[in-house]
Amino acid sequence: MSRESRKGKILKIFLRRFLYSFETLIFPSFCCICGSPLDEFEKLVCKGCLAKINPMEDNVCLKCGKPLSSPIPNQICLSCIESPPLFTLHRSFSLYDGILREIILLMKFRKFKILGKVLARIAYENLKDFDSLFDCDLIIPVPISKKRMAMRGFNQSEVIAEELSRLTKRSILKNVLIKKIDTIPQSLLSLRERIENVRGSFEIKNGELLKGKRILLVDDIYTTGSTISECCKVLLKAGVVEVKVFTIAQGGKSIFPLSLEKLDS
Repeated sequence: MSRESRKGKILKIFLRRFLYSFETLIFPSFCCICGSPLDEFEKLVCKGCLAKINPMEDNVCLKCGKPLSSPIPNQICLSCIESPPLFTLHRSFSLYDGILREIILLMKFRKFKILGKVLARIAYENLKDFDSLFDCDLIIPVPISKKRMAMRGFNQSEVIAEELSRLTKRSILKNVLIKKIDTIPQSLLSLRERIENVRGSFEIKNGELLKGKRILLVDDIYTTGSTISECCKVLLKAGVVEVKVFTIAQGGKSIFPLSLEKLDS
């Protein structure tokens, strides 16, 4: 190895250690969940805690991805039969509880933006073999209002979407799907109130960019689907031919299934 190569290697090591030391001044050096020390490759949450997040099981609705009360495969829920969603399919990485819930709350309300990237990577690794989910032309994050953006400083769905774009090599399109009304937080409302709360709150700008495109819509949490449904309405009206949905966490309870075999009979 030449002297120049050795110098370059030493400089890289020095810079990496310097950056790690600088990061520890900004981010906690202990896991925000369990309190254990973090190594230089861990960000806010240790690998041990991340490993405790259980991915969704297979017994989910083939359409909306909600967990079903029956372990029998190849089923679709009654909700999707009675009121078919506007999207083709939706999949979440895990349930919105335990450690995953704590991490999402840290990201959104402690403003630990980097956790969005961490969660996006873990979710993608779990769902990347589900080819049809990522078969799209564009990735679009669910937007937040200007007021919410000013308060938080970032859109968590956009952070997740950016990392997903990098991992899937699909283009991300921002500032086309817009939230024009600052609504009450959905978590405070009932199902009926959620639907009314987001009605008419989204709009499209530069819709010509969407015509004929297949979209992967990205959000952090899917509970009732009210927000996603409202986004789908304006996207499809703008000329989008298909919407699929990717979220980190699935909220809500298990629902009653209806087998595909029964639908065919």
